[in-house]
Amino acid sequence: MLVWLSLKLKYFGGIMLLLVSLLLVGCSDNLLPADIAQRYLELVRDSSFSQAYDLLSTDSQLKISRNEFVDRLNRAKLEASISRTEILKVNRDPVIVGQRASVTYQIEVTIYSGQKMPLFEALVLLQQEGGWRIVWPPQ
Repeated sequence: MLVWLSLKLKYFGGIMLLLVSLLLVGCSDNLLPADIAQRYLELVRDSSFSQAYDLLSTDSQLKISRNEFVDRLNRAKLEASISRTEILKVNRDPVIVGQRASVTYQIEVTIYSGQKMPLFEALVLLQQEGGWRIVWPPQ
């Protein structure tokens, strides 16, 4: 009886894990432009450039390969002597025109000398079948 119950719980747990995974993947289509922008900025901040590449629009990915993208961002971070990046604000109310959105954000970059520089920028996103995606290079 105990073995049967244990097997039932494992089976039920596996089904629940699968359903939750499918739900999360399906929800990515419904994420707002600000959510995608926030995630992209977090990935870039954490030097997870390969994962950030997955958030680029299809056209952007046709313009640059994953390896080139990763190399370019690594090189830019080194050349700018960036030791730390803090995301201060991502605007939750983007400007949306048709299938394009512009999300403004504020970050603070610290370079190796300790100097801090605030930056105010915007990301342009494009709505595609898979949801909102980042247009790269930045415009």
